[in-house]
Amino acid sequence: MLKPLIAGIVLAAAASSPARASLEGNPASRALVQEGFTLQSQGRNKEAFEKYQQAASADPAASIPLSSMADLLYNLIEGAKPELRQQIREQASAAAHAALQKAANDPIAQEVLRKLEDEGAAPAYVPKGAAAKALSDAETAFAQRDYVAARRLYDAALAADPQYSAAWVGAADCAYMQQQWGEAERLFRQATAADPRNAQAWRFLSDALVQQGKRQDAEDALLAAIAAHPAQKPNWDKLGGLRKATGAPPLTVVNLSRVPRTSIKDGKPHIELAQGTLDNKDAADGAVWLALAVFDANPQNTRASVTPYARELERWRKALQVADEIAENGGPRLQDPSLLAMQDLYHRNQLDAGILFLRYREAYRADLDAWLAAHPHGTREFVATWSLRP
Repeated sequence: MLKPLIAGIVLAAAASSPARASLEGNPASRALVQEGFTLQSQGRNKEAFEKYQQAASADPAASIPLSSMADLLYNLIEGAKPELRQQIREQASAAAHAALQKAANDPIAQEVLRKLEDEGAAPAYVPKGAAAKALSDAETAFAQRDYVAARRLYDAALAADPQYSAAWVGAADCAYMQQQWGEAERLFRQATAADPRNAQAWRFLSDALVQQGKRQDAEDALLAAIAAHPAQKPNWDKLGGLRKATGAPPLTVVNLSRVPRTSIKDGKPHIELAQGTLDNKDAADGAVWLALAVFDANPQNTRASVTPYARELERWRKALQVADEIAENGGPRLQDPSLLAMQDLYHRNQLDAGILFLRYREAYRADLDAWLAAHPHGTREFVATWSLRP
């Protein structure tokens, strides 16, 4: 849906003027992006894409024109001809990466890349009755900044389907854009009640709470957002910003981009290692990366009786065991800061939480729900103890 894209930009850019400038760009660029939003909400994707291109030219430093292109391209993948889907995926990925080069906190680019990397996205909610049409009309009105008309249409969607969490978010966004902070809070809470897994609703709720000076409640909302979907980086960005404002320790990024990929080609396992993975002979890092790949290449480790999360947990345990064995035999130790963080989690029996919060995929959903049920305060404790984030 387009409206969460627009609201996400606005709420993400609300932090500081430098952040807003790198995200949104100059007035000419913002106006062109706004025209693109309106066109996209009407299904006129080619014209919308051209507006985003013009916006990028109007302000080459702005990230939003590029991330808007990435989001539009991503939404075209499912309906594209099979032979074109990979090309569109690559174009969406390139646009998102280009946006992040300009603004590392661009929430739209972050979400496009997350969805491209995680094929197991949860099925979309199917609204009842006339709710879908009302919400579509509301998004068009929202894109045109007619928040009164948009609110009326979101309310119509909710009258048709009171459990439609996206409609509650839309109504709340209208209140937020009109600086009705208390009303926005009330409506965002309704959205989270309708769907506790709606991480965006929790994140936007935190913005409404911050506007009212309710910082502890805002942190609670962000922790709930992370529990709802640990892989959504905008949740962590918001939490990091809130912690910085209150003097709490910063969150350290665990960058595991070197994790190898294993595929089957011509009936044989094929391992793809990032450039330079095995270059440092004075560290055990390469051995761990290679152990992760070898685990995946073994057919016995892909049996259907093991959940994807359990398999990922075992993969990391075995790889980190390799690092321990090398060190015990007088060999080099790990040096990569992110691998050291994973090793520390492993040594302190917290690797299960580490995988869920730092390596989450939607295929782990049942295991995440079970872990959260067993550890009701686990999200807060993980953040407080480790100060780590994906």
